[in-house]
Amino acid sequence: MNRRISTSPTISPPPLDIVIKIVNEYGDAPRRAAHEEAHDYPDPASLGGAVYGAFQTASTADLVAVANQAHAIFAAPTADRVASELDALIAATGLSPRVVADGVMIREAWTAPHASLLASVTLALLLHFREIPDARRIGVCAGDDCVDVYADASPTRRRRYCSITCQNRARARSYRAARRA
Repeated sequence: MNRRISTSPTISPPPLDIVIKIVNEYGDAPRRAAHEEAHDYPDPASLGGAVYGAFQTASTADLVAVANQAHAIFAAPTADRVASELDALIAATGLSPRVVADGVMIREAWTAPHASLLASVTLALLLHFREIPDARRIGVCAGDDCVDVYADASPTRRRRYCSITCQNRARARSYRAARRA
C-alpha cells in the first residue's frame, strides 16, 4: 500500500481574543463606525503579549482582508449563516485535519496547502465553535455607533456589547432618554 504523507504546513490558531482584536482594529466596518478611517492602523505587535508568528509577516492589507472576512462570521444573523461563512473560509483555506504522533501521544493537527493568517484565524474560529457551539455566543456590539465584535463567555450568556464602555454608554443614553420623557 502506497501512502502519501501531507507536506502541507501545520496551522496554529491564535487565541480568540487576538482574533477579536484583529477584527476590531483592522476591519473596515469597525474602523468606519469608530471614525478611524484616517488614522494609522495599529502595529501588529500591539495585538497582545507575544506576537503570534503569522502577524509578524502579515501586511496591513492581509490583516484588513482577514478582519473583514472574520467580521462576516461575527455579524451573521443566524447559525446557518455563521456555519455557511465559516465553511466557506475552511474551503478557501484548504484546512484539513491530520493525526500526528507527539512523542507517545496522538493528537490532532490541522494543515493547509499554504500557511496563512486567514487559515490561522479560520482555525481559531472553528476550534471556538467546537468548544462552544452556540452561535449566539458571538456577535456584534449592540451599541448605537459601534460594530466591534465580541465572544460571550459570561455565565448568563447574555452579552450584547463589546466592552463595558459601550454598555455604560448605552445605559447612560437610556437613562437620559427616560429622564426626558
